[in-house]
Amino acid sequence: MTFGFASGIFARSSESQDTGEQLVATRDFGTWQYTASKMGEYYYVQILNQEQDYTRLEDLLLKTRKQGDRSFLPEDQLPVNVVLRKAIAPEALLQFANTYQLSVKSYTIVARDTHNQLITIVGAPLDGEMLPLEILKQLMAGVEEQQHIQMTLEGIVSIEASIEAAQIEQIAADANVFGVDITPGLALQDLQQQIPELDVAHVQVIAAPLYWVVATK
Repeated sequence: MTFGFASGIFARSSESQDTGEQLVATRDFGTWQYTASKMGEYYYVQILNQEQDYTRLEDLLLKTRKQGDRSFLPEDQLPVNVVLRKAIAPEALLQFANTYQLSVKSYTIVARDTHNQLITIVGAPLDGEMLPLEILKQLMAGVEEQQHIQMTLEGIVSIEASIEAAQIEQIAADANVFGVDITPGLALQDLQQQIPELDVAHVQVIAAPLYWVVATK
């Protein structure tokens, strides 16, 4: 089950069928793909990655980062998905982001219910607060009441953020980082080449949920 707060992803997914969303691009790079659609003045780029093997995924992320070395200048800002080996406490997110100079766009939190099933919560900074803990608590309480379960919070397992290309290897070297997925940046770069007038401020890149491979290992 997946729930969310302060996340444009969920607002878009619930409305897209009624507002004339149009497919504008789709690209297949072999090991990963993306589709881009437009709704009004906004573009939504969905990254697809079907790799489910832990070791092969780790190798794939490394190979993709090496491709990024050839594609980006050190000062380029690009969207990435930081996948963690072990969940970190919500309270630790701000320090993690500051350490690696991440501009956090959203994050994925996991919890387990009384049947040991994984529950996913997608959130984003709200009103200047990196992670609104009171809203998170209210959401969890609502889910528990609605689903008649008890939830145990495990923590944050992935972070979607904007980062300077020069910082990527530093964060990838963190012992608790499974990998830095730069396919969001590569997809955005490719889309810009196809649509030169693209305003990146109107683009939301939605990373593939790679955390699932790690969280269920």
